[in-house]
Amino acid sequence: DCLMRVLLFELSYSKGETGKIVYEIKEVVRRRGALPIKVSELAVELGYNEDYLCRIFKRHEGVTLKQYITGVKIDMIKRDLLIGGVPLSELSVKYGFSEYKYFLKFFKYHTDLSPHSYRETYYNLHTN
Repeated sequence: DCLMRVLLFELSYSKGETGKIVYEIKEVVRRRGALPIKVSELAVELGYNEDYLCRIFKRHEGVTLKQYITGVKIDMIKRDLLIGGVPLSELSVKYGFSEYKYFLKFFKYHTDLSPHSYRETYYNLHTN
């Protein structure tokens, strides 16, 4: 993990000021972990204009900042589903969903599987 961060840091800085900003964005999103984060909050935390951050990120990474944040959140939820044992309702709260049904819809929309189906399908593969 540490080596990967150093490599990302080097690659980001090698692309100038925009690479530095993108690296900072990714670090904040990673540090926040399961806590919900909005693009507007990210802009305030880093001291940049929200539109500017979105444009730079899209140009540098090829995806929107919101798509990136959502992807990180989905990956973290998937990881927690594979750990097993944690009820889905607790994961819903952990990842900032005020409604359990919205959590289920959100996950299914982004993965084409319900959290329960994802756990059933991949948990056995992960543990064997």
